[in-house]
Amino acid sequence: MNAHKLKATIQQDGTLLLHGLPFHPGSTVEIIILEQPDFSDAATEPETNDYLAGFTQSLSEWTSDADEAAYHDL
Repeated sequence: MNAHKLKATIQQDGTLLLHGLPFHPGSTVEIIILEQPDFSDAATEPETNDYLAGFTQSLSEWTSDADEAAYHDL
């Protein structure tokens, strides 16, 4: 399984449009939606990044260099 990370903004009517997905028409995909945290408080960002860095090391589903590269900056 390869993960693809995208950023998108929910429209005023509550819809979400995704363009340029790297899948063939008719492919079945699993979608997980995570709300982007607001890092306007700079004091919480390093703590969150430390947590994410530790957490990503425990994910056993990441089996490819492409997955690791996609999420290396977390």
